[in-house]
Amino acid sequence: MIVVVTDIIMRAVISRSLVGSIELVEAGIIVCFFSVFAAVELRKEHIQITVLLDKLRPVVQKVIITSGYILTIAITTLVCWRLFLYSGLLRDLGLTTHNLGIPLWTLVMAAAFFTVLLILSFVVNFLNHLAELFHMIGTRAYMWLLPGIILIAGIFVFSFYPNLIPFEWPHVIWGAVLFGFLFVLIFLGIHIGPVMAIIALLGLSYILGRSLPSLSNLSLSTVSTASEYTWSVIPLFLWMG
Repeated sequence: MIVVVTDIIMRAVISRSLVGSIELVEAGIIVCFFSVFAAVELRKEHIQITVLLDKLRPVVQKVIITSGYILTIAITTLVCWRLFLYSGLLRDLGLTTHNLGIPLWTLVMAAAFFTVLLILSFVVNFLNHLAELFHMIGTRAYMWLLPGIILIAGIFVFSFYPNLIPFEWPHVIWGAVLFGFLFVLIFLGIHIGPVMAIIALLGLSYILGRSLPSLSNLSLSTVSTASEYTWSVIPLFLWMG
């Protein structure tokens, strides 16, 4: 926020911008964006929409929440892996920012590190929900979780090998199906970010017909979205308020 305010003042007073202001803001946004995720998860302060979840029995709710954590951990681990690979690629290419020469790989590595912390926080909450589920129904929890595990496995198999899908739909129909699936998962209280990531992976894999390009896009879109300069207006408006 200080960098943005300083840049605005310099433009108004001396008609010059702060050198590297955009680069500094984007780097700061990446750190701020990823560093708070684990703390928010441990405090259970993330946005959760439970429109459909609230209509179900308590046991079913706990099963869906626990299964949702399995999906969340799996897709977040996949994103984290791609971030580490992307960081290594940027390091090998020696790419830096234009004005300040900040190595781009360090920013992506920071995002990957904080994503590891996020995964650990997911695991902690998953184990807590799993313990509560065992307390409610005992060892039958394994059988209750099995359908969700099979569904999650199927999602990832079709993401990596879309050619295994026994039918072929037009892209518009497939997009509509995924759009509906997106809202069902979100309304069941599953984390919004991971749900959007898995839907994006399914869509890209189906369109491209192979998994590697879609996995690359998954890591690229994660970093590029987090580093958008337009996010800098949020703390300014909060400060004004």
